[in-house]
Amino acid sequence: MDHVKEISLENGVKVSFCSHAHRYFGDYYRVKLDIICEASLLEEYFADRQAYAEAMVLLGPTAIYRRNVEQMGVPSAELDRTLENLIENFSRHSLPYIASSTYPKKLVLAEVNGAGRKISRTYAG
Repeated sequence: MDHVKEISLENGVKVSFCSHAHRYFGDYYRVKLDIICEASLLEEYFADRQAYAEAMVLLGPTAIYRRNVEQMGVPSAELDRTLENLIENFSRHSLPYIASSTYPKKLVLAEVNGAGRKISRTYAG
């Protein structure tokens, strides 16, 4: 895995791009781009200190959203350009939403809710 690029947004979210490429036939590759968005848990996102403390137990100090995009059938001569295109496409279509001032809180609360559901399923009889 190669760390390709990292962006720190004004809203506090850090976006990292990591690439994986592997040859699967002849000179053709599968290019995979992992996109990782991280937002800090802030007490102000929660109704009270207890909810914040519970979120910290569930997630730790950071909420993480991961997305993977990939492209198959890439000739070796096109690997770098394909990777740049995948990053550009994500940046054009998703980064404006992620850069919004409300996104960090939405990410944190969604990850807390998701983690809570996973735990309750584990303990459900």
